[in-house]
Amino acid sequence: MSPLNCTLYSEYSPLLTVDIPNFSFQDKTVQTWLSQGASREKLVMGFATYARTATMNSVEENELGDLYNTRQKGSPGRLTGESGLLSYSEMCENLQNDATNWRTVFEASSGVPHAYRSAWPLDWVSYDNPTSFRTKAEYIVEQGLAGAMIWSLDFDDYLGQYCNLGSYPLISQIKSVFQNQSDLERPTPAANVIPTTRVTNVIPTTRVANVMSTTLETNVVATNSPGGSAGARTLPTTGTTTTTESNPRRCLQAEKCPEAFGYYADCTNCTRFFHCSFHVPHTINCPPGLRYQAHLSVCDWPGNVYCPNEDM
Repeated sequence: MSPLNCTLYSEYSPLLTVDIPNFSFQDKTVQTWLSQGASREKLVMGFATYARTATMNSVEENELGDLYNTRQKGSPGRLTGESGLLSYSEMCENLQNDATNWRTVFEASSGVPHAYRSAWPLDWVSYDNPTSFRTKAEYIVEQGLAGAMIWSLDFDDYLGQYCNLGSYPLISQIKSVFQNQSDLERPTPAANVIPTTRVTNVIPTTRVANVMSTTLETNVVATNSPGGSAGARTLPTTGTTTTTESNPRRCLQAEKCPEAFGYYADCTNCTRFFHCSFHVPHTINCPPGLRYQAHLSVCDWPGNVYCPNEDM
């Protein structure tokens, strides 16, 4: 087994002078994908809210190279109950309840911490903390990647009762960086790698409110059939009882995103819309016969959509 969690860079330890076989560091993985022609705006980088643990033979063997080939998993956590794995909540609990025996090390060159216990059981832990999460989120922005994937929400201190850092101390770092991403330098996407996605047969029933959100909003797409058939479902409304969209549409005229993230109607064509990601617009076509309804961000029947364009 490998007790390593995901390090951002390979320079984890001064004692580690060669790459570890069969282990990919996040920067190395991203750069490999890019060197093979992958588009930056299609790459999503993973974040772990859990820790990997191992058992040291002696307290002196606390460096990365000492533990790579170990087959001894660390002690199980009080909440997860699985050897070799700890949630971030359990990691915080260990460090606070047994601070005398735990030693923490943050390797600035690799961008991640590790910790080890100087008394029996001799556990060694590779994990992420708010500092490393923030460093990785800034890396995503600086590299112009699509976003972040988190595994998992419940392994973070979602109640804020173990780490004394408020709720979601890890995931909140990603949200903070993404919301303030204009403060960081990002590469300009090449004009020829902006993808155009076409929806052909499937009417989407869920959407992500924005790239940084961890909650999915469910929307009913087709509300009433064109003839008003019985048993049709009703769209959720926000302060109005009419099914006709009366407010002006939030649309793009020159295919330039006014905000980093969001959904926008096409000012010249009601059958398609734009998804803005890091200020880059991606064209999405509604299924045949439907039009884009901006205030619900869904494709709907023409009778339910305000569309100033008669000829499409």
